[in-house]
Amino acid sequence: MKKFVPREYWRVAAIGTEGEARLFGLDIFALEWKETGRFANVEISDSCGKIRLPIYSVSDGGTEREFAARERSAGVWEFYLLETRA
Repeated sequence: MKKFVPREYWRVAAIGTEGEARLFGLDIFALEWKETGRFANVEISDSCGKIRLPIYSVSDGGTEREFAARERSAGVWEFYLLETRA
């Protein structure tokens, strides 16, 4: 039996504190986060389960980018990006 592999999944792209976390090559905390109203179902390796995270968008120089994020512990954030598999 073939193992099911989702076509879209959210992968950890960065972990860090304010001023340290870089996403898309940028200090993500220096940008304005906008809630999209959508949510990502993210598999969390440390708890072996899935959680639902809000999806945010940021704009830098006219380029709109989306990510999901959670505060993992006091002041430490995890950022997730959507990947698509063929």
